[in-house]
Amino acid sequence: MKLTEHGTRRMYREGACRCAACRGWNAEQMRAYSTRVRERDGVSLTQRYRPAQVAPRRPANCSACGKPMAAASLAQPVCSPCRKLNPGRNISLTRRERLAIYERDGWTCGICLEPVDPAVPPNTTWGATLDHIVPRSKGGNDQPENLRLAHRWCNSVRGDLSYHDDGDLRVA
Repeated sequence: MKLTEHGTRRMYREGACRCAACRGWNAEQMRAYSTRVRERDGVSLTQRYRPAQVAPRRPANCSACGKPMAAASLAQPVCSPCRKLNPGRNISLTRRERLAIYERDGWTCGICLEPVDPAVPPNTTWGATLDHIVPRSKGGNDQPENLRLAHRWCNSVRGDLSYHDDGDLRVA
C-alpha cells in the first residue's frame, strides 16, 4: 500500500516524507507540544534542554614554573615551554626513532600480538602508536626500552593498567 496522504502523521512518520505539507504538519505538532510543555512546566523546551554555559577560562599561573598565563582550562595548567621540558607530557622522538621502534617490534602490536598495517594512517583506530610498557603514571619513562608498538585502540583500552592488562586484550 502506497501512502499518499500528505500533511499527516502517517505520511511524515511512516512514509518518511519531507515535502512542504508533511514538514508543515510536523512543525505545527511541535509548536502545540511546546506550548503544552510551557503551560505545564513554566519553562520552554529550549530553556529546558539548552546545554549549560561553559565556564569561562580563568587567568592562572603555570604549575611548574609559576609564570603567569593568559587563560587556563586545566586543573594544573602548564605553559608551553614547561610542557616541552617535561618528559612526562610528550614523547619527543623523531620520526626515524619512532620507525626504528616499529621495525624493532616487527610491526606487531605488543598488547594484542596482532600485526599492525604500516599503510594505515596513525590517527585511525588500528593505526600504529607508541605504548609505554610501564605507564608514565606508574613511574615509566620515555626511553626506547620502555616503548613498544601498539594499535591505537589497544593502547587506549589498556590505559595505565588500572582496568586492563595485556592478557585481557589478547586474541584467543
